[in-house]
Amino acid sequence: WIWSLELLSKLLCQGLQPNIIVCNVTIAACGQGSAWTRAFDLFNALQDRGLFPSTGTYIAMLDASKRAHLWKSALVMTCEMRARRLALNAAGYGVLASACS
Repeated sequence: WIWSLELLSKLLCQGLQPNIIVCNVTIAACGQGSAWTRAFDLFNALQDRGLFPSTGTYIAMLDASKRAHLWKSALVMTCEMRARRLALNAAGYGVLASACS
């Protein structure tokens, strides 16, 4: 996850705008690397950069929530997805179920 954050930082320092896929991968890496607060910080900063969360973004956040044992956060993410008219796929439902168990 550290390498992902460093790469994202280098992109920003060079004046490049990362796309949502780069952000999703970075969020996922932070979640898997137990850097949950970083994952949540990145998620919250997306819209400030003109990016909007995708289904992949939310699945990465559901996984980070699961790993952090934050089942309420996982449920909030699911509600946000519905409000944005994004569909949760089978993989996302699996992560959500795991987060809430």
